[in-house]
Amino acid sequence: MATAAPKPPTRTVRAPDLKAVLNLQFKSKKRLEGRVRWFDKEKGFGKILPLDARSTSVEEEIFVHKNQIEDGPESDNYAALAPGALVSYEMTTQEDGKPCAGNVRVQGLARMVQNGLTQAAGAALSAKEARLRQLLLQGLQSGVFQEKGHKKALMEDGFLQGVAREVGTLGTSGKSAALTLYAVMDGHAGISCSNFVVLNLERNILDSLRDQRKRDANAEQILKSSLLAGFKVTEHSFHQYANKLEGGAGRTWATSGSTCCAACLAGPDEEGRLRLLVANVGDSRAVLGKKDGFAVRLSVDHRPDNAGVLNSKAALWQLSVELTGSLGRFQQQLRYVEIVEQLG
Repeated sequence: MATAAPKPPTRTVRAPDLKAVLNLQFKSKKRLEGRVRWFDKEKGFGKILPLDARSTSVEEEIFVHKNQIEDGPESDNYAALAPGALVSYEMTTQEDGKPCAGNVRVQGLARMVQNGLTQAAGAALSAKEARLRQLLLQGLQSGVFQEKGHKKALMEDGFLQGVAREVGTLGTSGKSAALTLYAVMDGHAGISCSNFVVLNLERNILDSLRDQRKRDANAEQILKSSLLAGFKVTEHSFHQYANKLEGGAGRTWATSGSTCCAACLAGPDEEGRLRLLVANVGDSRAVLGKKDGFAVRLSVDHRPDNAGVLNSKAALWQLSVELTGSLGRFQQQLRYVEIVEQLG
């Protein structure tokens, strides 16, 4: 006798629990994107419209609370929340079970912060550059003392006492710069040469600077070239003028000579700094006095016993310009620059 196979146990299929489905979806931590529709920072909440929303209706908006902002209400994310801001978020639920946006993060925040820092740094740099220009144009103080030798009929020495000049932009820096030139001249065998240098050196340096400042070069290169050219043009012009003189005047100019040690302060350069460059011919010397009481020698003496700077044919000084670049942290280190004659 055949028996019927037992029926399988009956299973009741229930409709999926919506909250369970949502919780499962939230646990995936999938980040979505949207734009802030509005956010009231006083009340601490607002709405986000998903980017994939089918419409812009209120029903599509997602609630967001300040406690669901990444890093909390004191963070840069919270500060950057504004209508239209692009955000990413995770779906979560409030205490009452209603869905809301969680772990909300403003997109591009790092770039926004960096741009803000860059703008702040740029403003600080511009203010510093303005102060440096003001320092050169109005804030530097200098003093000069001369004493004529007992056997000298006239004071044979000369000096330039730092008249500030606007020089426009320097090379690739693109910044409006200023320049101040200080110099001492130790004349000998008369006043002709030292006076000529006093009257012409600064102008020749500035003329050269105007010719070179459009070059595709940095400020230091342009300043070095201008100082070198200014010294060379001054020496050449002196010889040209002396050669045109006749009689006693010609002999007086031909036998006179002078050292020259010049210190040039210019800036701001590409990095917003002042540059200090020293150029010299002969044995006058530039010395930097620092705040800590130490002194730094900035120039190299040119003496007859140094064959590298002597013209063996005419036994005259060759123009040899020693150039010293910028001193780091100029304002912190500089106490005074003293340009003195080297005795002996």
